[in-house]
Amino acid sequence: MKGDKINNFKELEKEQEKAYEENTNRIKSSIDGNLDAISHFTNIIDMYFSKILNYMFSIDDKKENKSDQNSDNKVS
Repeated sequence: MKGDKINNFKELEKEQEKAYEENTNRIKSSIDGNLDAISHFTNIIDMYFSKILNYMFSIDDKKENKSDQNSDNKVS
């Protein structure tokens, strides 16, 4: 009778260990997937955001140059 109880507790312990291991593997996979998605998203932002900023600054510089030329023409 005591042997049955010990075996039941050992079986329960093994089941809990297996469930815990499966949960940790599932959580790890989920975290890895999220990190991969974030990594791809940040790579895209990094690649295009700098180009957008450069484009915006070049437009701003062109506007300033035109206004400077217009003010020079008015003065002369």
